[in-house]
Amino acid sequence: MNKKEQIKFYKPYWFMYYGLKPHRIAGSFIFMILWTLMNTANDRYLAKIADAVYTKDFELKTMLIRYCLILLAWMLCEFIGDFFNVLNSEDIEITTRKYFFQIMYRMRPSILRDHNTGYVAGLVDKISHQRREAYHRMNEEVPIAITYILAVSCLLAMQYGPIFTVILIATIILAVVVRVFIILSNAKHIDELNKAEASNTSLFIDTGTNINTVQKLQAFEFITTCFNASIKRCQRAVKMWMIKQEIGFVYFKLMSMTFLPVCMLIQLKYPHLVSNPGEFYTFIIMIQIRLNHMTRTLSTSFVVWEKYKSPFRKVSDILNPDHIREEIYDKHFETAQIKNCDYSYKYKKETDSEEVKTVRVRIPEFSINRGDIVCVHGESGQGKTTLLNILSGEIETGEVYINGTRVDKRLDCVFIAQDTEIFDMSIRDNIKLGNDDISDEEIYELLERVGLKEWINAQPEKLDTRLGERGVFVSTGQRQRLNLIRGLIIPNKEAYLLDEPTSNVDDETEIRMIDLIREKMSGKTAIIVTHKPRIRSICNRSYIFEKGILSEENK
Repeated sequence: MNKKEQIKFYKPYWFMYYGLKPHRIAGSFIFMILWTLMNTANDRYLAKIADAVYTKDFELKTMLIRYCLILLAWMLCEFIGDFFNVLNSEDIEITTRKYFFQIMYRMRPSILRDHNTGYVAGLVDKISHQRREAYHRMNEEVPIAITYILAVSCLLAMQYGPIFTVILIATIILAVVVRVFIILSNAKHIDELNKAEASNTSLFIDTGTNINTVQKLQAFEFITTCFNASIKRCQRAVKMWMIKQEIGFVYFKLMSMTFLPVCMLIQLKYPHLVSNPGEFYTFIIMIQIRLNHMTRTLSTSFVVWEKYKSPFRKVSDILNPDHIREEIYDKHFETAQIKNCDYSYKYKKETDSEEVKTVRVRIPEFSINRGDIVCVHGESGQGKTTLLNILSGEIETGEVYINGTRVDKRLDCVFIAQDTEIFDMSIRDNIKLGNDDISDEEIYELLERVGLKEWINAQPEKLDTRLGERGVFVSTGQRQRLNLIRGLIIPNKEAYLLDEPTSNVDDETEIRMIDLIREKMSGKTAIIVTHKPRIRSICNRSYIFEKGILSEENK
């Protein structure tokens, strides 16, 4: 399957309908249109009632029955339409996050590293909200407005002549044109406001996720200063946006309010056009009241659309088809190699320092055969983890060979990283993340194997105990053991990459973990990065990094 065919990349308009059920979309549309027609009938009948009262020519019982029937139909259509609308709104929020999660999963790790994932998450959150607004406006309110305007135009033309229809349409066009002109000239301020709000959300996500670190470093004042700067940026953007917005709204109001006085002037000038003035004036007053809302709906749809499209466009620039990571090599490999790889990366020695250090990693040749368990060791900072990142596709160098052929794919492997990521889920869910078929009995056995029996028995909810954000409720050693179990039980992978799997545990626990690794990796292919001599006993080959250069030992 072609990489770009694995997931469909939507344009803003079509994404509005992503994940929504067609029958709900149709149901919402149909009943909102029927509701609008009931509104029009309601206005028309109220005008008839007013004229009948004025002329004292009515039968109260008959009029009340008819009016109640209209109200009943109106309320029924509104109830069913709102029912579909609520379901669609919930689907929109859930499917938005699901869609962008699927795309983020397929992105190259380098792209995600280059862009703050908190910023991307902030934009996605913005899209989720604005997509709901855009859908509500484009598929509910705009059709309602257009239906009402068309229905009223037809009634005016049939009952009082086309001149009043012309006045209605002209009023709407003038009001909408003025409003749209102001909105389009305000687009850059909307864009800046979206950027500022996404940045603010990113700051909250980053600091909220790492709140434990903020507390430990007593960094409240620094983070508060960052929030204040972000708030000022948002306020500047919203002020510039609101000034133009309100000026445009005043002009828009003036335009849309001209319908009633112009109709009155025409009726006074040509009284023969209207045979029943009471009914006529009641009707156009009702139209005028609704007209402000309808024209505002049509014109502000451009604002809603721009607010939705702007963050969508920004996220799409980052998460686009050109940034999809390499495909997985879908055939069995007999040997995997890295040849003549010379890779460099830069990093700051200190977070608040401007000094940048360049690390150069050279791999003249590295090879692993099916069934090998290879150890890689050497001093810190030499390139051991970089080697695993290249094999797993986290770093794309183009220097990977499978079965002797240079490929642009990555191994189907499990990467058990040293930086353990524990989710704010239960112990069970954290372990079953890579293998949902494992039973509770097997989990308890594995926990006992790595020395966590007493710990799990002490938990009040056992396997249902939540581990907190980023595993805040467990120690570093416990996180590492949970992470090891989670990776080792993932079945049927071509290779298993273990980065310092026993670095944060005592000697007794290390022996337990090595026994588990030996058992689970029997007959499988594994690369183990380690600086501890004991774990090398389970390896049949060994490589060492010295001065950033990899070489095989005992060749």
